[in-house]
Amino acid sequence: MKSLRFWRSWRSNQKWEAELNDELQFHLSMQEQENLRAGMDPQEARRQAILKFGGVEQIKEVTREQQFGFWLETFWKDATYGFRMLRKTPGITLVCLITLGLAIGACTSLFSVLNGIVLRPLPYPHPERIADITNSNLKKGITRIEVNARNLEDWRTQATLFDGMAAYFTMGRTLSNNNESEVVLASQVSADFFRVFQTDPILGRVFTEEETQRTQYNNAVGLMSPDPRVILSYRLWMRRFGSDPAIVGKTILLDRRAWKVIGVMPAHFAMPDARTALWIPWGLRNDSPRDQHFAGAVSRLAPGVSFSQGEQQLNRIAAQLAREYPETNEGWNVRLSPLQETITGDFKPVLWFLLAAVGLTMIIACVNIAIVQLSRASVRIQESSVRMALGASRIRLVRQYLVESFLLAIGGGIAGFILAFFAIEALHRFQPDLPRVTEITMDRATLFLSMAITAVAALFFGLAPAFTSTSGAGARMHGANAHQSATQRLRNSLVVTEIALAVILLSSSAMLIRSLWRLQKADFGFEPRNVLVLPVFLDSEKYNSGDKSRAYYKELTGRLQRLPDVVSVGGATALPASPLGPDFQRPVWEQGVSQQEQNKHHADVRMVTTDYFRTLRISVLRGRSFSTQDAPDAPGVVMINESLAGQIWAGRDPVGKQLVVDYSTSGTYPYEVIGVVKDIRFHGPRSMPRPEIYFPHTQRPYLVLNIAIRTKGAPRFLTGSVRDVLRSIDPQKPAHNITTLEDLVGATVTRDRYSMILVTSFAVVSLMLASLGIYGVLAFFVRQKIPEIGIRLALGARQDQIVTWVGLLGARLMLAGLAAGSIAALVFSRLLSGILFEVSPHDLPSLTAAALVIALTAIAAAWIPAHRAARIDPSIALRYE
Repeated sequence: MKSLRFWRSWRSNQKWEAELNDELQFHLSMQEQENLRAGMDPQEARRQAILKFGGVEQIKEVTREQQFGFWLETFWKDATYGFRMLRKTPGITLVCLITLGLAIGACTSLFSVLNGIVLRPLPYPHPERIADITNSNLKKGITRIEVNARNLEDWRTQATLFDGMAAYFTMGRTLSNNNESEVVLASQVSADFFRVFQTDPILGRVFTEEETQRTQYNNAVGLMSPDPRVILSYRLWMRRFGSDPAIVGKTILLDRRAWKVIGVMPAHFAMPDARTALWIPWGLRNDSPRDQHFAGAVSRLAPGVSFSQGEQQLNRIAAQLAREYPETNEGWNVRLSPLQETITGDFKPVLWFLLAAVGLTMIIACVNIAIVQLSRASVRIQESSVRMALGASRIRLVRQYLVESFLLAIGGGIAGFILAFFAIEALHRFQPDLPRVTEITMDRATLFLSMAITAVAALFFGLAPAFTSTSGAGARMHGANAHQSATQRLRNSLVVTEIALAVILLSSSAMLIRSLWRLQKADFGFEPRNVLVLPVFLDSEKYNSGDKSRAYYKELTGRLQRLPDVVSVGGATALPASPLGPDFQRPVWEQGVSQQEQNKHHADVRMVTTDYFRTLRISVLRGRSFSTQDAPDAPGVVMINESLAGQIWAGRDPVGKQLVVDYSTSGTYPYEVIGVVKDIRFHGPRSMPRPEIYFPHTQRPYLVLNIAIRTKGAPRFLTGSVRDVLRSIDPQKPAHNITTLEDLVGATVTRDRYSMILVTSFAVVSLMLASLGIYGVLAFFVRQKIPEIGIRLALGARQDQIVTWVGLLGARLMLAGLAAGSIAALVFSRLLSGILFEVSPHDLPSLTAAALVIALTAIAAAWIPAHRAARIDPSIALRYE
């Protein structure tokens, strides 16, 4: 019924207006007739009737407001009028739209990133019950390390508070298809892996318990079982197999073995790594050693079980295993962490800080637009005065100004949402090193946030101009102008706020720049420039002996060494900053120590070629480096780094001493220490040097090596030649993920680089807006003071005095903003404490630099209005209204 009444009212508006006018005229006529009968002349009777009846237009307005649907009619009129007013000043409107669009776009896109990475649950059923499992051994100084696969199998069979527990291990394997070969990441997973994530394939099925248990691998991670099975990722299925719906049941060639495809996982499944291309089963062997911690592990807690309860039960089982196997399990504890927190890693505090920074930028943008709107409103006070004189209420005028603000905000919101959409699309296209990057989308939460930001922004920069203008109109009607000084004070306060917020962002940006500079200038212990990195994954099917892998790498390094502009070629099982390659620890001790001293120290193990240290320019501090005399049949030798030498031979020379390495699968033997090399920051500039031990690859051949090629010039020019060399030696072992060592090192500071770029961008925008705010306030001040300036000039004031007079206002605003901003920056900078590197959150040089930049910008912004005021013609100024 109400809807019907509304549309009837809407359609018959003209008829209703005519009826209203006729009724009012009828009452006026009746009053006029009564006055005539009282003896008044016709003109006086008409005048008295109008006076007694009141304002006709005001009565019409009050009556219209009672009509159903009146609000929509007036809103449409206000919107049409507001659009015309915005169109009258296209330049200012465009600047406001761009400012608001950039701010809303940045806020929306960054919230999308935060939502996709941190806030949104993992895309699996009941993700809050999925846990990441790690080990720790505080007695050995190990706070976090992967688990032992055999121990995990005992946990799985004995624990009762879990709905599944699985181990995984990811490495590169060669996929061959239609005479094409490529290296893909394959995750071998134990029995409960897909049960933990409760995700079904879109085609086929997952591994059965029997398929998983019978699939065994040797120590070189080579397949030993017949008839193996494989599950494809969605991306690999689309890219290499053309989304073949009949792929299930077919075989693919993986590491020269035929594997039967039994399933294809959905697109959102990205465990344990977003780059995983396929999954293969992994039967955990009962005879595997218990002191090798290399497997990742995940579990699903039973309903109603907390992380602490699950962790306590696993630690009770671990304590029992320590009593049964004291040599390998003593001192080891289990830690459960929410998987989402593990995946998010160090990006969580960074994203919250960036969201706070973009929030400050959003406030600055709104403040700047509020200043513009205040200036507009001041110009329109005469208009508001006339409208109020004609009967318009103050609320009616406020609503008119708010509608204009909402129109501006809606335009900026649409522009911002479009910018955010393209920003998210760019993230998906370029795939930066962010966790869960494929899950970053523009969902309903992002849309609602964008709408909320738009509405709040409209209120923020709309209310003050609306109320200021209408109160000013009322004051002008009564002959007062005190509102002008109040409006000026409000504008000044907004500019001070802008400057203060700009100080926060600029000082934060300066600290991040200094932090990134220190990260890049940190002493890595090696020289990453002009080095090309080439990961190679040999398979145990063809290279099933140490002699074969030694022969392959000898031929490969020899051919690479003969390429033009190559200085040296070296290789290691794991290179600094590289995520590919085996990286594990082993117990080490000096020969002859007591049993209590054994297993006290652990060292990261690397197998390296002869020229590895020369290629990476790692200094040999004592002794010698590996050479051709360290042949396979020569006595076993090792090299160690400074940290390990200091731990075991503090104050003594380790060269010539015997170091025992508990190599578990190959036995425990002493090796002669022939040299000590400089410590390196293996995992990036933030990492601390760890004890390391190096074996010569000739004596300890390994299937996986990361080859490093040092060149005279830019290493990327050799990429084509390197691919040709690999293809000529073994066509089924192609190049994989060729990159530069400098890029790998740079990836370790990706988080810092993103933070610095984004915050600096926000700071630059805020600085520009603050300078525009200062310019706008001073320009409006000069415009208001033109008559006064004319009088000063006519009375003999010099131009430099006028410049100083105007400039002092800008200086006061700048100093007030700097003072407030410096205090606020000291508080806000605490959010940076976990991000900065060798820079204090209260870094005085950064705060000083920010203050200096803002001061110079403020001076430049104030210069134009000040000099414009000094050049005013007194004769024109005295006639200015």
